[in-house]
Amino acid sequence: MGGDARRGLFRDRGNACYSVAVRRATASGVGMVAILLAIGGARAAGASVEDAAETMFQRGLADMLAGRYGSGCPAIAESLRLERRPGTLFTLAECEARAGLIASALEHYDAFLQLVAELSPEAAERQRERRRIASEQRANLSSQVPLLTIRLPPEAAAGTVVRRDDVVVDQAALGTAINVDPGPHLVTAAPPGSATVAERRFVLRPGERKELTFAPAELVPTGGDTISSLAPPLRPAQDDPARHLRWKRWGTQVAIASVVLAAAGGAALWIAKRKIDAINAAHRDHQHYDEGSGNYPTYQAAGAGLLVSGAAALIAAGVFYFVGSRPLVASGAGSGGSGNEAGPPMVSATLRGTF
Repeated sequence: MGGDARRGLFRDRGNACYSVAVRRATASGVGMVAILLAIGGARAAGASVEDAAETMFQRGLADMLAGRYGSGCPAIAESLRLERRPGTLFTLAECEARAGLIASALEHYDAFLQLVAELSPEAAERQRERRRIASEQRANLSSQVPLLTIRLPPEAAAGTVVRRDDVVVDQAALGTAINVDPGPHLVTAAPPGSATVAERRFVLRPGERKELTFAPAELVPTGGDTISSLAPPLRPAQDDPARHLRWKRWGTQVAIASVVLAAAGGAALWIAKRKIDAINAAHRDHQHYDEGSGNYPTYQAAGAGLLVSGAAALIAAGVFYFVGSRPLVASGAGSGGSGNEAGPPMVSATLRGTF
């Protein structure tokens, strides 16, 4: 499959999902006319929505192909919200898979496969390549998705509200392993009618299995302050201009010191050589020559030491400048970026260039 054809997989968002209803209505001529009129009116009234959906899709697609998943995936998701099409749903799953959002990608691959199963045979046939890729991706990602099990103690008051990343966890899901995306997470538990909130912050990696159980003491209603776990909070990165200036000022001072040390070392070597040359020129006897030769190693060692010290100081100045120019990272986050690990391996990645 050539590059242009592969790009077509992403670029074609697919037909809107009213085709099944139209096909089923063909048995009634009156019903068919009514549906066609309704569809025509809806298309006229919703042209702006369709245009907005297409604009958001193309914007998100461009960001995804450029590796800007943080802006690309939300744009594609907004296009899907405005107008639900198979191609948009498939592309959103692809974007999330590349971004390492394994659980979200699995959810949308499943939704795509379910949507294709409801299409007419002709429409489903047009989705055959996407359906193959989605099935392969599901099989590949299923073993990599992190699983999180949240448990409340038996002593927890009825109606205790558990939230994961600000989304309420259904009571039926407590005690059950659920798929979650890799990266940092926040889970809270709050007894009903109480200001007490127990918090747990943690980072999940691909394939990790984690069980989180709140202790009874954490859920005692007190109406007081928040109870937090011992895990450090994940604070957003905050750059400090004064920090950059401070480190660069130190770098400047060390650089000046290195120049001074190197100049002193060069001067010491030059003085040593001039002294030896003067002694040798004025006195040809062995006694004065030996005296001059004995002083030369002293000057030579001092000068060489100053030169080495100056070079080390110059390297240190470069380090100060590098640290001063480097942006801060989020406190408590892992080394993987966005808490984001590298995305999972892509199956047949060349077949999913753009549609």
